[in-house]
Amino acid sequence: MLSDGALDAIVEGFRVSAAFAVAAGFQVIEFHAAHGYLLAQFLSAPGPLDGRLALLERIVREIRACGSKVVVGIRLSGDDTPDALPRAGALADYVNVTVGQRTTYVRDMATEVPPSLAGVARLRELVDAPLLVSQAFRTPAAIEAALAAGADLVGMARADRRPGRAAQAARRRAAEVLPDIPGIGRALRASDMSELGGRDVLVVDDGFGR
Repeated sequence: MLSDGALDAIVEGFRVSAAFAVAAGFQVIEFHAAHGYLLAQFLSAPGPLDGRLALLERIVREIRACGSKVVVGIRLSGDDTPDALPRAGALADYVNVTVGQRTTYVRDMATEVPPSLAGVARLRELVDAPLLVSQAFRTPAAIEAALAAGADLVGMARADRRPGRAAQAARRRAAEVLPDIPGIGRALRASDMSELGGRDVLVVDDGFGR
């Protein structure tokens, strides 16, 4: 169990980080309350929602105090704490919804269908704020399907490591956009590239097999 002093230290850590970000010129601050990390553990703890959200509400107040114009986002795991989604939408300027827990949510990058795509319409009903969905969105078709189902924004991370990949997707050059190949950066030889049909590919080996 965390003491009052420990909770104060957590809030202060977020406040200091946000202040540095604002001072550096960032206009948007998103804090991570998903994937089973510390803030997600508060949300998924037993008890009334008001108590589980209390720490997040304190953090948001402190972040907003760092700059009147700063945009505040919250990232949540929609499958783990769905009851928090409506309140998060009222608390933040936008809500970024992903799925899964730490050690399991980073799925095979060859996944064809984004895990959250089928639930976008349900998420739209729960979140009364700009809705950002993320995780494994790599093709124009998947992105357009998410937007049509009610998402306002679609997030990309690994899929956009290569400069120009988003522009390729925007021009519907989907056949030229391959997912990252995780964990084999040191093993892939130049001769292997011919088997990929000459299409662009980003090879990543970050040391963690991802």
